[in-house]
Amino acid sequence: MKDQELSTQKTAYLYAIKLLTKRDYSKHKLQLKLKTRGYDEEHIQDAVDEIIEKGYLKEETYTTAKVKGLIHKGLHPSFIQTKLEEEHIQITIEEINEVFKEYKVTTRDQILTLLSKKMRSIDFEKDQERMDQLRFKLIRYILTKGHDLEEIKFLFDELISLKSK
Repeated sequence: MKDQELSTQKTAYLYAIKLLTKRDYSKHKLQLKLKTRGYDEEHIQDAVDEIIEKGYLKEETYTTAKVKGLIHKGLHPSFIQTKLEEEHIQITIEEINEVFKEYKVTTRDQILTLLSKKMRSIDFEKDQERMDQLRFKLIRYILTKGHDLEEIKFLFDELISLKSK
């Protein structure tokens, strides 16, 4: 908010509408945006309430898009739920799994995709002596995405056996 502008419910509302024309926001993120812009708490709450009342805040659309983006990044459903809770978005694992089904993605697919991307640059014949180190590094990377250690190890070994043939 510009220094000479006064914080009013109307200016907060108009700025929120301007933000929502560019992309969807969660209620929490929209409130944070308005707060960092310098609007008063009361004006922010009134503006957000009016936006919700008029149906301009599409939190379901935002949530679905966010889940889809996190799936694309290779995150496990429980990790996606945690990430969304950090943004004050309540979603169940079942709802996340529905999005997985809708986009025909499984955690197995995610792990295989992540492994394949990371393994492109590895020359298995030259890097044979470093294979344990590379295996550990790849497994650690995929663990940061929230996937199960045993499933990662199994799929890694499966992929290595296919590459070796």
